[in-house]
Amino acid sequence: MTKKNIRPQQVAPVERETISTAKDQSGQVTAQYSNKPSDFSPFAGDDAE
Repeated sequence: MTKKNIRPQQVAPVERETISTAKDQSGQVTAQYSNKPSDFSPFAGDDAE
């Protein structure tokens, strides 16, 4: 029994839908920034066990 080597150039291309959170629908993802120090809290917090 021989093993088939499937390479990317031998496989049909996959069409993917562009998912974006941009408000202008240009296909670019908009960055979200925060200037408040309180927004940069640790993941687990002080009460993690």
